[in-house]
Amino acid sequence: MCGRFGLTTDPAVFARLLGIEARPPDDVTGYNIAPGASIAAIHRPRPQERPCYDRLFWGFIPSWDSRGRARINARLDKRATSFWRRAFGRRRGVIPADWWYEWQRLDTHRQPFALRPADGQPFFLAAVWSRPAALAADHRAAGQRCAAIVTRPAVGAAAEIHHRMPLVLDAAGARDWLDVDIPAADVATAQAHRDLTTWAVGTRLNRAGAHDDPALVEPIDPAR
Repeated sequence: MCGRFGLTTDPAVFARLLGIEARPPDDVTGYNIAPGASIAAIHRPRPQERPCYDRLFWGFIPSWDSRGRARINARLDKRATSFWRRAFGRRRGVIPADWWYEWQRLDTHRQPFALRPADGQPFFLAAVWSRPAALAADHRAAGQRCAAIVTRPAVGAAAEIHHRMPLVLDAAGARDWLDVDIPAADVATAQAHRDLTTWAVGTRLNRAGAHDDPALVEPIDPAR
Protein backbone atom coordinates (compact mmCIF):
# COMPACT_ATOMS: atom_id res chain seq x y z
CA MET A 1 0.00 0.00 0.00
CA CYS A 2 1.01 3.65 0.11
CA GLY A 3 -0.12 5.53 3.19
CA ARG A 4 2.37 8.37 3.41
CA PHE A 5 4.70 10.31 1.09
CA GLY A 6 6.91 13.37 0.93
CA LEU A 7 7.13 16.29 -1.49
CA THR A 8 9.73 19.04 -1.06
CA THR A 9 10.59 19.87 -4.68
CA ASP A 10 8.77 22.93 -6.03
CA PRO A 11 5.60 21.48 -7.61
CA ALA A 12 6.13 23.74 -10.63
CA VAL A 13 9.10 21.53 -11.56
CA PHE A 14 6.73 18.63 -12.18
CA ALA A 15 4.59 20.67 -14.56
CA ARG A 16 7.71 21.53 -16.54
CA LEU A 17 8.68 17.85 -16.64
CA LEU A 18 5.36 17.17 -18.34
CA GLY A 19 5.69 20.13 -20.67
CA ILE A 20 2.51 21.79 -19.44
CA GLU A 21 1.71 25.26 -18.20
CA ALA A 22 -0.04 24.74 -14.90
CA ARG A 23 0.09 26.79 -11.73
CA PRO A 24 0.42 24.50 -8.68
CA PRO A 25 -1.69 25.07 -5.56
CA ASP A 26 -0.03 26.62 -2.53
CA ASP A 27 0.99 24.83 0.67
CA VAL A 28 1.07 21.26 -0.67
CA THR A 29 4.64 20.27 0.20
CA GLY A 30 5.65 18.33 3.29
CA TYR A 31 7.76 15.55 4.77
CA ASN A 32 4.83 13.55 6.13
CA ILE A 33 1.83 13.87 3.83
CA ALA A 34 -0.93 11.59 5.09
CA PRO A 35 -4.42 10.47 4.04
CA GLY A 36 -7.03 13.14 4.49
CA ALA A 37 -4.62 15.87 3.41
CA SER A 38 -5.17 18.23 0.50
CA ILE A 39 -2.55 17.15 -2.01
CA ALA A 40 -1.28 18.51 -5.30
CA ALA A 41 -2.26 16.48 -8.36
CA ILE A 42 -2.22 16.93 -12.11
CA HIS A 43 -5.26 15.65 -14.00
CA ARG A 44 -7.64 16.37 -16.85
CA PRO A 45 -11.01 17.66 -15.54
CA ARG A 46 -12.48 16.13 -18.72
CA PRO A 47 -10.71 13.67 -21.03
CA GLN A 48 -10.48 16.18 -23.87
CA GLU A 49 -9.11 19.02 -21.71
CA ARG A 50 -5.48 19.87 -21.06
CA PRO A 51 -3.87 18.62 -17.84
CA CYS A 52 -4.00 21.07 -14.96
CA TYR A 53 -2.91 21.26 -11.34
CA ASP A 54 -5.56 20.84 -8.68
CA ARG A 55 -5.84 20.37 -4.94
CA LEU A 56 -7.40 16.96 -4.20
CA PHE A 57 -8.54 15.33 -0.98
CA TRP A 58 -6.48 12.17 -0.40
CA GLY A 59 -9.18 9.54 -0.02
CA PHE A 60 -11.28 8.27 -2.92
CA ILE A 61 -15.04 8.55 -2.44
CA PRO A 62 -17.31 7.58 -5.38
CA SER A 63 -19.76 10.17 -6.67
CA TRP A 64 -22.74 8.17 -5.37
CA ASP A 65 -21.39 7.44 -1.87
CA SER A 66 -23.19 9.40 0.85
CA ARG A 67 -21.40 7.67 3.74
CA GLY A 68 -18.03 9.13 2.82
CA ARG A 69 -15.82 6.11 3.35
CA ALA A 70 -12.50 7.18 1.82
CA ARG A 71 -10.14 4.70 0.18
CA ILE A 72 -6.55 5.89 0.06
CA ASN A 73 -5.33 3.27 -2.44
CA ALA A 74 -6.71 1.76 -5.64
CA ARG A 75 -5.37 -1.65 -6.59
CA LEU A 76 -4.37 -1.85 -10.23
CA ASP A 77 -5.71 -5.40 -10.47
CA LYS A 78 -9.19 -4.16 -9.42
CA ARG A 79 -9.43 -1.64 -12.26
CA ALA A 80 -12.13 -3.60 -14.14
CA THR A 81 -14.50 -3.88 -11.16
CA SER A 82 -17.65 -1.78 -11.13
CA PHE A 83 -16.32 0.29 -8.24
CA TRP A 84 -13.13 1.41 -10.03
CA ARG A 85 -13.91 1.06 -13.75
CA ARG A 86 -14.89 4.65 -14.41
CA ALA A 87 -11.98 6.13 -12.47
CA PHE A 88 -9.34 3.99 -14.19
CA GLY A 89 -10.98 4.51 -17.56
CA ARG A 90 -11.65 8.25 -17.51
CA ARG A 91 -10.37 9.89 -14.32
CA ARG A 92 -6.65 9.38 -13.98
CA GLY A 93 -4.19 11.77 -12.40
CA VAL A 94 -0.61 11.94 -11.19
CA ILE A 95 0.71 13.09 -7.82
CA PRO A 96 4.19 14.66 -7.63
CA ALA A 97 6.47 13.12 -5.01
CA ASP A 98 10.09 12.91 -3.89
CA TRP A 99 9.73 9.72 -1.83
CA TRP A 100 7.12 7.55 -0.17
CA TYR A 101 7.04 5.51 3.02
CA GLU A 102 6.30 1.87 3.77
CA TRP A 103 6.33 -0.06 7.05
CA GLN A 104 8.08 -3.41 7.40
CA ARG A 105 6.58 -5.82 9.91
CA LEU A 106 9.22 -7.13 12.32
CA ASP A 107 8.88 -9.36 15.36
CA THR A 108 8.65 -6.50 17.83
CA HIS A 109 7.51 -3.47 15.83
CA ARG A 110 6.82 -1.99 12.42
CA GLN A 111 9.89 -0.29 10.96
CA PRO A 112 9.25 2.64 8.59
CA PHE A 113 11.30 3.01 5.43
CA ALA A 114 11.56 5.76 2.84
CA LEU A 115 11.71 4.73 -0.82
CA ARG A 116 12.40 6.53 -4.08
CA PRO A 117 13.81 5.80 -7.55
CA ALA A 118 17.56 5.23 -7.39
CA ASP A 119 18.28 8.07 -9.81
CA GLY A 120 17.04 10.55 -7.18
CA GLN A 121 14.87 12.40 -9.68
CA PRO A 122 11.39 13.69 -8.85
CA PHE A 123 8.69 11.26 -9.91
CA PHE A 124 4.93 10.83 -9.99
CA LEU A 125 2.52 8.49 -8.23
CA ALA A 126 -0.29 7.22 -10.44
CA ALA A 127 -3.72 8.13 -9.09
CA VAL A 128 -7.40 7.98 -9.89
CA TRP A 129 -9.92 10.59 -8.81
CA SER A 130 -13.61 11.18 -8.24
CA ARG A 131 -15.99 14.02 -7.52
CA PRO A 132 -18.35 13.02 -4.71
CA ALA A 133 -21.86 14.36 -5.17
CA ALA A 134 -23.74 12.80 -2.25
CA LEU A 135 -21.67 13.79 0.78
CA ALA A 136 -23.08 15.70 3.72
CA ALA A 137 -22.07 19.35 3.71
CA ASP A 138 -19.98 18.91 6.85
CA HIS A 139 -17.86 16.06 5.45
CA ARG A 140 -14.19 17.08 5.09
CA ALA A 141 -14.19 16.12 1.42
CA ALA A 142 -17.46 17.87 0.52
CA GLY A 143 -17.08 20.01 -2.58
CA GLN A 144 -13.65 18.61 -3.46
CA ARG A 145 -12.28 16.15 -5.93
CA CYS A 146 -10.88 13.09 -4.18
CA ALA A 147 -8.00 10.80 -5.11
CA ALA A 148 -6.54 7.38 -4.40
CA ILE A 149 -2.96 6.33 -5.12
CA VAL A 150 -2.75 3.35 -7.45
CA THR A 151 -0.88 0.34 -6.05
CA ARG A 152 0.62 -2.80 -7.55
CA PRO A 153 2.58 -5.83 -6.29
CA ALA A 154 5.95 -4.70 -4.95
CA VAL A 155 9.07 -5.41 -6.98
CA GLY A 156 12.80 -5.20 -6.34
CA ALA A 157 13.94 -3.55 -3.13
CA ALA A 158 10.38 -2.52 -2.26
CA ALA A 159 9.32 -6.17 -2.01
CA GLU A 160 11.74 -6.67 0.88
CA ILE A 161 9.75 -4.13 2.90
CA HIS A 162 6.10 -4.57 1.92
CA HIS A 163 4.15 -6.73 -0.53
CA ARG A 164 2.61 -3.74 -2.32
CA MET A 165 3.89 -0.42 -3.63
CA PRO A 166 2.55 2.58 -5.53
CA LEU A 167 2.64 2.67 -9.31
CA VAL A 168 5.67 4.93 -9.79
CA LEU A 169 5.90 6.93 -13.02
CA ASP A 170 8.61 8.91 -14.73
CA ALA A 171 7.62 11.91 -16.88
CA ALA A 172 6.90 9.79 -19.96
CA GLY A 173 4.84 7.38 -17.90
CA ALA A 174 2.93 10.25 -16.31
CA ARG A 175 2.02 11.66 -19.72
CA ASP A 176 0.79 8.23 -20.80
CA TRP A 177 -1.19 7.77 -17.58
CA LEU A 178 -2.98 11.07 -18.21
CA ASP A 179 -3.91 9.88 -21.72
CA VAL A 180 -7.00 7.79 -21.03
CA ASP A 181 -6.84 6.32 -24.54
CA ILE A 182 -3.83 4.30 -23.34
CA PRO A 183 -4.94 1.36 -21.17
CA ALA A 184 -3.84 1.61 -17.55
CA ALA A 185 -2.32 -1.87 -17.70
CA ASP A 186 -0.12 -0.88 -20.66
CA VAL A 187 1.28 2.09 -18.74
CA ALA A 188 1.92 -0.08 -15.69
CA THR A 189 3.74 -2.70 -17.77
CA ALA A 190 5.98 -0.09 -19.40
CA GLN A 191 6.85 1.37 -15.99
CA ALA A 192 7.31 -1.94 -14.15
CA HIS A 193 11.09 -2.14 -13.85
CA ARG A 194 12.74 0.58 -11.81
CA ASP A 195 15.73 0.54 -9.47
CA LEU A 196 14.82 1.86 -6.04
CA THR A 197 16.74 3.27 -3.12
CA THR A 198 15.38 2.47 0.35
CA TRP A 199 16.47 3.48 3.83
CA ALA A 200 15.13 3.06 7.36
CA VAL A 201 13.77 6.17 9.09
CA GLY A 202 12.69 6.94 12.63
CA THR A 203 9.32 6.17 14.15
CA ARG A 204 8.49 9.86 14.72
CA LEU A 205 6.99 9.46 11.27
CA ASN A 206 4.21 7.31 12.71
CA ARG A 207 2.35 10.27 14.20
CA ALA A 208 0.76 11.88 11.17
CA GLY A 209 0.01 15.52 11.82
CA ALA A 210 2.32 15.73 14.81
CA HIS A 211 5.66 15.81 12.98
CA ASP A 212 6.55 17.29 9.59
CA ASP A 213 10.24 18.20 9.36
CA PRO A 214 13.45 17.18 7.53
CA ALA A 215 14.54 14.86 10.36
CA LEU A 216 11.73 12.46 9.44
CA VAL A 217 13.53 11.37 6.29
CA GLU A 218 17.04 11.11 7.74
CA PRO A 219 18.48 7.55 7.58
CA ILE A 220 18.81 5.56 10.79
CA ASP A 221 20.34 2.22 11.69
CA PRO A 222 17.29 -0.03 12.27
CA ALA A 223 19.39 -2.47 14.29
CA ARG A 224 20.03 0.08 17.04
